[in-house]
Amino acid sequence: MCISGSLSQNIEVSQIPEVNAIEGSTANLECSYNLSNLDLCIGRYKWYRHVLKGVDIFLSDDFKDRITKESTEDFLNKTSASIQLHRVTVTDTGMYFCEVVCPAQTQIEGHGNGTFLIVEGSLSQNIEVSQIPEVNAIEGGTANLECSYNLSNLNLSNGWYKWYRHDLHGVDIFLNDGFKVRITKESPEDFLKKRSASIQLHRVTVTDTGMYFCEVEFSGQMQIKGHGNGTFLNVTATATDSTSWGCFTLYHRIGAVALGLLMSFALYLNCKEHKQVIRGEEMICAYKKQANMDPTDCTEQLGEKIVHSTV
Repeated sequence: MCISGSLSQNIEVSQIPEVNAIEGSTANLECSYNLSNLDLCIGRYKWYRHVLKGVDIFLSDDFKDRITKESTEDFLNKTSASIQLHRVTVTDTGMYFCEVVCPAQTQIEGHGNGTFLIVEGSLSQNIEVSQIPEVNAIEGGTANLECSYNLSNLNLSNGWYKWYRHDLHGVDIFLNDGFKVRITKESPEDFLKKRSASIQLHRVTVTDTGMYFCEVEFSGQMQIKGHGNGTFLNVTATATDSTSWGCFTLYHRIGAVALGLLMSFALYLNCKEHKQVIRGEEMICAYKKQANMDPTDCTEQLGEKIVHSTV
């Protein structure tokens, strides 16, 4: 069993990443905490749904009379903040966050990384719908939310699909103004032949982060439907500052290299020209010797230039 957690102000809170349950049964959402510098946490704990600091399920009517909490003794002595969620339904599927608060002398609190609860129907569905568990995207980009389905011994031609946000049968994003003109859907032909119910979400923002559920439905002599387990879309902000600084540094490096090459080439031409001048004067001195002229001055001047050229 893999347990992960996050460290926040001396309280380390750990949750199980995923819990599976059958509709109508009880789901155990485990949560434990560890104090770094405190012997005892005289405090409380909360559970949020979908996002941290979001819906407090202890106060929500949707979970009324369906939650069993740890006793005060187990919370203090066993450092347990677990809960049991009874008579779960498919609509309970989603992310749940555990938070522990110890008022003490100062307000100290910590939270886990979340537990994803998957509630499956008690009866087998005739449509098997598959989704990718997680998709990451950069703000301003396009997120591909893939969804495919498989029909069991059925050949139906009248159907379509929907996408919900946060909850199954919750916000229909095809009808929501927040997603208007930002969604590209599959064509009816690809939906039937390729059995694809995928969408593309354009110009995503950080606020688009959340859980998205795909549901496929066919109607005719009989109406059947199926849904996936959800795709968590994580949208992160664009790191413009670091990118700009990286480009700025790269351009300076290229400029420095180009300047170095130009200086080296100029020095090469200067040396080449100087050597040609000295070679010409050597030929003049040789001519004077052949013509029985006095080459003394010429030889001395040439020697000085050679010395200067060497230096």
